[in-house]
Amino acid sequence: MKSFYTAILKPLCLAVSIAGLISIANLANAQKATVAIPIGIGNPCNAASSDSVKYFDYNSGTNVLTHRSRCQPKLAAPGFSDNLSTISFNPFDGQLYFTQIALVSGIYNSYTYRWLPTACPGPGNLAVYRTFPNQFVASIEFDPATGLGYQINFVDTTGVPASNPDATGNVGQYSSGAIVNGNPAIAYYDVTNGNLKYVRSKDAVGNDWNTPVTVVNPNNIGQYVSMTIVNGNPAISYYDVTNGDLVYVRATDANGTAWGTPVNVETANNVGQFTSLTVVNGNPAISYFDVTNNDLRYVRATDASGTAWGTPVAVATAGTVGQYTSMKIVNGNPAISYYDIGNGNLMYVRATDVSGTAWGAPELWKQLIT
Repeated sequence: MKSFYTAILKPLCLAVSIAGLISIANLANAQKATVAIPIGIGNPCNAASSDSVKYFDYNSGTNVLTHRSRCQPKLAAPGFSDNLSTISFNPFDGQLYFTQIALVSGIYNSYTYRWLPTACPGPGNLAVYRTFPNQFVASIEFDPATGLGYQINFVDTTGVPASNPDATGNVGQYSSGAIVNGNPAIAYYDVTNGNLKYVRSKDAVGNDWNTPVTVVNPNNIGQYVSMTIVNGNPAISYYDVTNGDLVYVRATDANGTAWGTPVNVETANNVGQFTSLTVVNGNPAISYFDVTNNDLRYVRATDASGTAWGTPVAVATAGTVGQYTSMKIVNGNPAISYYDIGNGNLMYVRATDVSGTAWGAPELWKQLIT
């Protein structure tokens, strides 16, 4: 005999006592129901017992629900509660899907667990099956033929409100973000004071932020910034507007609370706009625009932390090229996308070795997609 479980989604006041578990076989093969077993979640009316999952027997002739059994699931955090929760039966895999909405670190997340109705989770805590960050999952309906779940979702627009990491003066130009020791961080230009600044969130989602740090404070320093993690600590490449130099600086700790002495990477001519910093073959490297010669250039450090740097390489020199650079590792070698100002084209070029000592011929984006 096939049983069909129906979820009563609204928390109930359950005037029941604990009874035996169900023994139903062949739940995984969906077929027309011959017995309906509604499910409820709630707290018994005597309020002396904990929140529970309650199973009922339903008599279709008399429209009467009678007690079948009760389960108090042992679930990993955030755990089981009849508050802000739903439960559904999936006839495809024969499992119950319980979803708990919980406020964690200022955000409402939905946590889904699943188990067979023939067993009650415990004594150890059942792990979370799936998490829906920053969402209210109000209900799940399953397709018996495929087991796919269709859910009503409400995105929590109040969980992660827009935040102001720095509101002192005119700040935030040329920003570059990265995950620093598990939390988001931003390097940016302070227009009011002409400084390079850095700020890191106190949490993993960016709800609350630490006090901003002035990384470099001589006047007119810190445009065209690019930040990444170098040898475990955050590092920034930037343009020294006053001197027209390409400069690099790395924090002395993993969070970026203190910073080392800036290194002048290239000082000949006016260089260092539109920087892109990444780690190439273990050492930091930078792509950037040479303003004096209108060229795309590249330079790589000779050590893993960026305390010393090699000789810069002119990657592309035909015309006025090299603004808006973005560098990534492509199939093991560094590659750069950039803007050809003279022709108004998007360009791409890739090194012929892992360190970027030699480069291939630049390619027009139209050639790449034909």
